[in-house]
Amino acid sequence: DPDGASFCGHDDLDVCCEPLATCSSFNCSVGYRRRADADNVFCRARLCTSMDDGPVCCEELASCSTYRCARGYAPKPDASIFCMGDKCSDEDLETCCDPLAVCTSFACPESYSLRADASDTLCAAQVCTKENDFAVCCERRATCLAFDCPERYLP
Repeated sequence: DPDGASFCGHDDLDVCCEPLATCSSFNCSVGYRRRADADNVFCRARLCTSMDDGPVCCEELASCSTYRCARGYAPKPDASIFCMGDKCSDEDLETCCDPLAVCTSFACPESYSLRADASDTLCAAQVCTKENDFAVCCERRATCLAFDCPERYLP
């Protein structure tokens, strides 16, 4: 150059320019996940920000509140749980639901005992309660009034 100015060439890329960050370096907020193609999606600057890049880098997860638990399960009590994708699927069963308790975990009151099929009988929720499960889990014990004691025993 006649004025003595020099020009940058391709070899000066690292000196003259800063690369844009990719979405793979961005942490999405709760309820969102990073896009599958995050390595190929660029942020607006050398660092990704929630305001500028969140909507581009992340996709919203479906809420477990939209998932219908399978028979024998009930929704987890925490309403802020999310499925693994933008739609819930069978893969989200353990994430969104807890198994119902079985009657063997319930203590029947005095003069009652667990039904014979207690190990196969489900309670109404993850924990058996007297209000919801007593009638399903317990039966009155037989009384001795109808029992004939053998010889040498007293009733």
